[in-house]
Amino acid sequence: YWVGDFCANLNTFFNSNGRTLFLKGLPLYGEFQREGLAYLGMGIILVGVVAVVFEIVACVRRHGDNRNDVDGSSDGSNEKSMARERTIVGWVITHPTGTSLVVVSVIFVLVSVLPTVTFGDKLLFAVPYSRTVLKIVGIFRSNGRFIWPVMYMIFMWVAYEMDRFGNSVSNKLKNGVSGSEIVEANDRLKFGRILVTVIVLICVVTQLVDFYPWLRRKYRKFHKEYASYITDWDELGVPEEYEHFVIFQDDTTYRIALAYYTQKQGMTTNSFYFARGIEGLIEEENKKHMADIMGNSADEKTVYVFDRETYEAVKSSGLHFYKCEKSVCGTVNPIEGRSELTEEELESVEFPE
Repeated sequence: YWVGDFCANLNTFFNSNGRTLFLKGLPLYGEFQREGLAYLGMGIILVGVVAVVFEIVACVRRHGDNRNDVDGSSDGSNEKSMARERTIVGWVITHPTGTSLVVVSVIFVLVSVLPTVTFGDKLLFAVPYSRTVLKIVGIFRSNGRFIWPVMYMIFMWVAYEMDRFGNSVSNKLKNGVSGSEIVEANDRLKFGRILVTVIVLICVVTQLVDFYPWLRRKYRKFHKEYASYITDWDELGVPEEYEHFVIFQDDTTYRIALAYYTQKQGMTTNSFYFARGIEGLIEEENKKHMADIMGNSADEKTVYVFDRETYEAVKSSGLHFYKCEKSVCGTVNPIEGRSELTEEELESVEFPE
């Protein structure tokens, strides 16, 4: 089911996996944990620190204001209200939206990090799942990706806190203003909003600078028209009568490129980078194809793509062989206009490892 291999690491919010400028990357427990990366970016981290400090200060001030209200209260109602606010249950009752977001975030975090809870390259503990639970969570396979909604919620929370910070600064500057002081107060209010705007702009610029190396790599990859990874397939010039590709290759990049070519040609293929583990089914089908080739009953409408091992097994089968990038393909009939590989050329082919 692969559950546990693709889970998120507890350092995910601060782990750029070496893709950014400021934080070069932290260790992972396994290679597949990259599926659960949710790096916030240095800009969000900085403004998040500001938001946390603001929230702490706001809580302290609210507590002090409530204490003053209690001292001046005669019936004790304010004291009861303050006491309820200080309890977890009271906070839940008075903040239903915040409570819902916290609960959802906690659930998503648990789903993304379990059953193997890791920090960096250390396994903290593992939770044994029953077969029933594995069947359910195995539907999603890459459970580490459930950390992404939590990352989005953090973005929204930071934006919300900065808006509150701006309003708080403005209200503090406005208090006690009247009469001839209104003009001066408006200037002070503008200063409060400008202060928040400057903080946000600094963080946005920091975020863009942090992600610049990654953005540059993406630009270089996609700024021009997309082309297949393997240009030699276009040079192969497969005639229209061919309908299928049978791939005996495990190289992921190679298979994706070949699938792109088959799609352009309106052909089919037996293998691709599937999101589910059907390697066993593909292997069984490939055994049948190998048996057909060795039994001189290969399909005339199929192009067979071999790796080193399968080529060694079929090189004396009578197929016609052609070089296709770092591989060899074979057909029952010769392809007109294409030169077949000589024995010396076939021996020198460098197959993907």
